[in-house]
Amino acid sequence: MYDRDMGHAAFCVVLLVLDPGCGDRCNESWCDGNTLWTCVDNEEGKGETERDCGAKFCVETGGGGALCAVETAKRAACAQANFRGHACDALELLECEAGYVTSVLDTCASEDRCEPQIAHCLLHPGAEPRCAGRTAYCDASSRVACESGFAIDDPMECAPNACVEMALTADCAP
Repeated sequence: MYDRDMGHAAFCVVLLVLDPGCGDRCNESWCDGNTLWTCVDNEEGKGETERDCGAKFCVETGGGGALCAVETAKRAACAQANFRGHACDALELLECEAGYVTSVLDTCASEDRCEPQIAHCLLHPGAEPRCAGRTAYCDASSRVACESGFAIDDPMECAPNACVEMALTADCAP
């Protein structure tokens, strides 16, 4: 069994020659089985927190990082995401970190309705003119939310009440 504290101490001793601030750093995470351990540094001092990855897998990403991932291997779609971001893989809207899927956020109706830039499935492909400068609009008796000019695929049915449009938004009447 690897003695993490001794390994970390030896690592810092080596780095102290190059970086005297090593003793003040706390930015690592690691796996112990399916448990994600993270070093925290807050007003109470330095310490370690643990989180069971549950149905996910604890994966060490290299460079002192680890995370809970949906799969044990990196997914090509997540390589397009920044270190932490969103991506689409076929119909799935994914949350990614370090190339791994950390969550499947939604399953979109079609590939062209997955929009990683706003982390939502769209009501229909492309921008929605009725969303220009608005947070929502009415489509018959449904309230449709907007984000960055796109209609979000989760309309709220207002019936039996009506959907009411206001200056920059819409809402279901009380």
